[in-house]
Amino acid sequence: MELLALIVVGAFIIILVQNIREFISNENSPELTQTALLIRKRRHTTNTGGTVSTTYTAEFELKETGERIRCHVPRRVWKALEEETLGQLTHQGTRFRRFAWKGQSVEK
Repeated sequence: MELLALIVVGAFIIILVQNIREFISNENSPELTQTALLIRKRRHTTNTGGTVSTTYTAEFELKETGERIRCHVPRRVWKALEEETLGQLTHQGTRFRRFAWKGQSVEK
């Protein structure tokens, strides 16, 4: 039982450190607007002890470099996006700010 508790606490600490590292990286990144293709959007639902939680992500491929950026987005943004859409992505690291395409746009 002690080993299980140690594993759970260790996993929690690792996730916390990763989240803090990503937050700091995003804070230190400039806000950029780049041409990008929305290649994938995903919805992930978890059920923990009767509490249902859903997270939404959008993965973009930057046209200039081919780099892929996965951003967490609000549900209303996720619903407005369509895969294989080319547009202008405004982001700060992995932090989504705005996506504009063909006279339409969504913001966080």
